Amino acid sequence: MRANNLNQKILNTPGQPTGHIPFPAFAINPTGLPLTQVSPSGIQWEQSDGNSKYNALLVSLEKRYAQGLSLVLSYTWSKGLADYTGNLDSGFRNGSPQDNLNRRNDWGLQAMDTPHRFVASATYALPFGRSATSRGMRLLGGWQVNGILTFASGQPIGIGAPYDASQTGTGERANCVGNKNGGPKTVDQWFDTSGYFVPPIYTFGTCSPTPGPRNPGINNLDASLFKDFTITERVKLQFRAESYNFVNHPQFGPPNGGCSASISSTNPTGACAGSGSFGSISSLNVNVTPRQIQFGLKLIF
Repeated sequence: MRANNLNQKILNTPGQPTGHIPFPAFAINPTGLPLTQVSPSGIQWEQSDGNSKYNALLVSLEKRYAQGLSLVLSYTWSKGLADYTGNLDSGFRNGSPQDNLNRRNDWGLQAMDTPHRFVASATYALPFGRSATSRGMRLLGGWQVNGILTFASGQPIGIGAPYDASQTGTGERANCVGNKNGGPKTVDQWFDTSGYFVPPIYTFGTCSPTPGPRNPGINNLDASLFKDFTITERVKLQFRAESYNFVNHPQFGPPNGGCSASISSTNPTGACAGSGSFGSISSLNVNVTPRQIQFGLKLIF
């Protein structure tokens, strides 16, 4: 689904103000100002004409249960591209194209693009005490260890300009100069911020919706320990100790991709680097919690 602003000003000559409003009757202009100084009211038109492309390679290896061990390894290598509304949300434009007359510039990585994802899950029945006859040895035996290990690339983020530089009535992306996918990868500066600039007045930003920087990704291990106690032939009581994010690895949220700089005498190029919290991380990943440990009993009958 794509959300189009049918009343977006048309920027005929980049660098020059425009008064070309498709529906001037919807421009709020009580004092009769020239249309070059008027911001039109938006007319949102939603239509199902978005395009997307997804390609992936999936490799899976499974060791079926034998000698107390079962193991499943899975790896996905993928790339997703799109120009539709959900993708544009990552580009600081609230789902609308930056330039309604040049939608090809909205083609970029999908907001949920995850190029690498590896998941390993294992179950292992501890070998001691399996055939024990005494009550004490039966208590020591029958334990089962489980684990799920996940590594995943982070999703791409958009780099947004602080204001509508084009003056066409839409949100806007920053200007990109060079390939800035690297960076120190610290919470104070996750990506290289030196390649992003505020667009000059009456121009659109040159960055794609997802120009390169990504979220930190996921590095997580969940583990559990089970023990079954036989009560009768048909009834069992299972003890469960479970830990999410077992090693308590910090899982950081997305870096701030909102440039808050402006073009001024002290910053004539409009460089985004050093403006506000641009490029820094100030939150944790809401989908992965800090370490949690829980205990439970499960009656199986």
